[in-house]
Amino acid sequence: MKNKSVYITYILLVVSLALTAYGIVSGDLVDVFHKAAVICTECIGIG
Repeated sequence: MKNKSVYITYILLVVSLALTAYGIVSGDLVDVFHKAAVICTECIGIG
């Protein structure tokens, strides 16, 4: 059972890294950082 959970962990890690790389290559990284900055400034009352 432990081997199965380790296998699933590595599969999820590879999938998440692949999706992160796809997001960076497709240009979504700038959008995410912009949205995060807007949310942060709204949270602290600046924006």
